[in-house]
Amino acid sequence: MRDLFQKRFDELLADATKLESTKHMENSEFLGNAEYIDNNLLVTWKVKVKDLLTKLCGNDSEQFKAFCEKENPKYMATNYSIFKDLQAVLIATKEDYENGYP
Repeated sequence: MRDLFQKRFDELLADATKLESTKHMENSEFLGNAEYIDNNLLVTWKVKVKDLLTKLCGNDSEQFKAFCEKENPKYMATNYSIFKDLQAVLIATKEDYENGYP
């Protein structure tokens, strides 16, 4: 099972790299010229990450809570900045997992 989780982390980080490659500039009424990524791919990626987090850590884990909190920021943000925060949660969870923590 451990190999399966490790494989999934690797797949999701590879997907994150592909997602980041969709980054482009858009003009926003509130933010001006800002960075965005493909929203459909982002939604797909978020569902996959949340599934991994619930299976590995549980819905009550700090990792899952942090992901959900970063998914809905309280400030004005682009989907790219939200993605970067979510990616950081995934990377932190992967590091904890590889070091035997969750």
